[in-house]
Amino acid sequence: MGARVLSLLMRPMSRPLASWIVAAVALIVAETLVVYLLRRVASEISPGVVYLVGVLVVSSVSGPALGVVTAVLSAAAFGFFYVPGMGCAVER
Repeated sequence: MGARVLSLLMRPMSRPLASWIVAAVALIVAETLVVYLLRRVASEISPGVVYLVGVLVVSSVSGPALGVVTAVLSAAAFGFFYVPGMGCAVER
C-alpha cells in the first residue's frame, strides 16, 4: 500500500505551469508564516531550513527548473523578512 501512495505522489503530472507556480508561491507564504511563529523559540538563522521543504516538494513534483526558481524566491523571502539589514519587516 505504501508503494502505491508513493507512486501516486512521485509520478510526473502534466499540469499547467501556472498551477505549479501558484503552488510554489503558496508554499513560500506558508513557510514564511511557520518561520514567523518559530522566531521566538529558534535561533536566528535555523528557521531558514523550513524553506527547504517547499523547494524539495516543488522540485520533486514539477522538475528542477521550477525548483530553482522556488529556491531563489524562498531565499529572497527569508532575507527580506528575517535577516536584519535586508528589509527586516519582522521585528525580533
